[in-house]
Parts: sequence; C-alpha cells; structure tokens
Amino acid sequence: MSYFLSWRPEQLKRDIQKKLLTNAEAVGTFVAGRASQLAPKRTGALAAAIDYVVTRSGWDVEIVVGVPKASKAFYARFQEFGTRRMAAHPFLRPAVQQNAAEIVRLLTGGG
Repeated sequence: MSYFLSWRPEQLKRDIQKKLLTNAEAVGTFVAGRASQLAPKRTGALAAAIDYVVTRSGWDVEIVVGVPKASKAFYARFQEFGTRRMAAHPFLRPAVQQNAAEIVRLLTGGG
C-alpha cells in the first residue's frame, strides 16, 4: 500500500501495529514449541502446559512464554531454576537463547 500518495498516518500506525502483533504471535508459538521440546518429559504434563500470551499497550508488545499459575505443572519454576536439593533443568531460557536469530527473524517479519 502506498502511504505516500495519500498520506494517512493513522492507517500506517494501525497496519504496523497489526503486523507487529501478528509477528509477536509467531514468536510466541515458536518459543513455546521449542520450550515444550526442551522440557523434561517424565509425564509430559510440563511440556503440555507451556503456553504464551501476547499483550499490547500502545506501541509496547510483550510476549510471555511459560506455564500458567493455574496449571497442574506448578513445578515448572523448580525445573527451570532448580532448588537447594535439585539441580536446574532449564527449558525456557534455552528456548530463547538457542533460537535468538530465528526469534529476531520472526519478529521482524523476515522471510
């Protein structure tokens, strides 16, 4: 769409925000999938509970990937960070760290 032939800044802003939200959804889906693959699989409950939420406030977009508090997999944080009696078995942080380039590509809409 040519925004410069008939300048419509509000339409341009809406189009950019829509694209950003679409790309954020793609990132959420991707990271949640990777985290599920990396999660410990003793019962599979933890991997199945991993989800994401995309929120927007003005131009700020936040993508949160994790396990909902109401989930039966309440122990997710213990797996991720460990306890004084159990070593950590991270799955969320590696899902982001090992895929940073792909996350940037998805967020920017790169092909």
